[in-house]
Amino acid sequence: MSEKTALAPDVPTSTAWQKGRRVYVRCGYNSPLNTALRHLGAHWDGTERALWTGSTKKAAVIELVRAREERKKAVEDVKAAGRWVHIPYDAHDLRARARARCAVYDGDSRKGWWAMRTDEALAEMQDLVTKWRQRAEAARKEEERAHQQRAAAQAAAAAEATRQAARSRSEQLLADSGRTPTGEMAELHEISTRRMTKAAALDLARTPGSLVRLADGRRGIIVDVQVWFTDGEMASSVCWHPETHDQAHWDFQYTVAVVEPADAEREQDAQAAAEREDAAALNDLIEAAADLTAPRTEGWTHLPEEEQAGQITVVRGVTRFPAGTLTLTRDGQVRWQHPGYYDSYIATEGTTSAPAVVDRVRRLITAGNRERSCNPAGQQPVYFTVTARKHRA
Repeated sequence: MSEKTALAPDVPTSTAWQKGRRVYVRCGYNSPLNTALRHLGAHWDGTERALWTGSTKKAAVIELVRAREERKKAVEDVKAAGRWVHIPYDAHDLRARARARCAVYDGDSRKGWWAMRTDEALAEMQDLVTKWRQRAEAARKEEERAHQQRAAAQAAAAAEATRQAARSRSEQLLADSGRTPTGEMAELHEISTRRMTKAAALDLARTPGSLVRLADGRRGIIVDVQVWFTDGEMASSVCWHPETHDQAHWDFQYTVAVVEPADAEREQDAQAAAEREDAAALNDLIEAAADLTAPRTEGWTHLPEEEQAGQITVVRGVTRFPAGTLTLTRDGQVRWQHPGYYDSYIATEGTTSAPAVVDRVRRLITAGNRERSCNPAGQQPVYFTVTARKHRA
């Protein structure tokens, strides 16, 4: 077998060599050298993995290989000159322009970078790339604005569809209830400390279409229901419900369409209004009790029940702590006994026989045994218990 020999001192045997009467050249399939060798009539040798021609064309092959080496050296010289510019992958027209200027692409270590052959070509390409980036950024921002506008329009359309569906559902629930709507909407909030799952809480919630009575006495039909859980930490931080204090609980939020009251409900409202008026009168009396019975002394005097004509007992707050007792005696005196305030709790007592005060207390006591409550603005709830004592012979 023939040995591999060099074609010329300046031609490395890794690129081209001779074996016997054949001259071999190894090059890229789509390279200019490959094309030139094919034109010389070169053939592929699978064993050598190279193109070959007869030795009679050795001089032409050497010339082609030397031309290839010169091209490679020219490319390396362009890279070494350092006229690099990064051309974005999407800038297809700029990459085509760079190829037309015979720029050299470095696809190995600097993806997207091109070496320009002259300073003028570099300045031109840098300017073109800057303008391309500005246009691309402007297009991106415009597309982002358009996307935001589309998203906002879709969200608005979805919200409107939701509102329309809610209105239709509300109208249907009102129609099914047979009640006359006032056009007003209200919220009703209820809580439960029962331990249960979300599914159980949803089952426990009032159903849409139910008739409810609001705190201000108005009636309404439930048209929407929301249920969520509030843990103990949140309850103690931001919630204040008389029923739970700081306990974990379930919240039930109802949207209510207010309706006109029925005749029986008007009677109930009148009764509730009278009770609120009665509670307000009791609260006004208790608020003024300390002044009406001044001066006061420390300690309480025991008053036997048989000497009492009636009594108004007051407690306050969620824990219903004692807040005083107003007693009407059978001999026409009003006695106010107060347990004192935090944190000294000094018990005090005051008495008056002023006819106006006695008559005022007597009217409230003789109205009958009852319990009332009120929640003055910005204050804790107040609870009253009125007890009229029957006379014992």
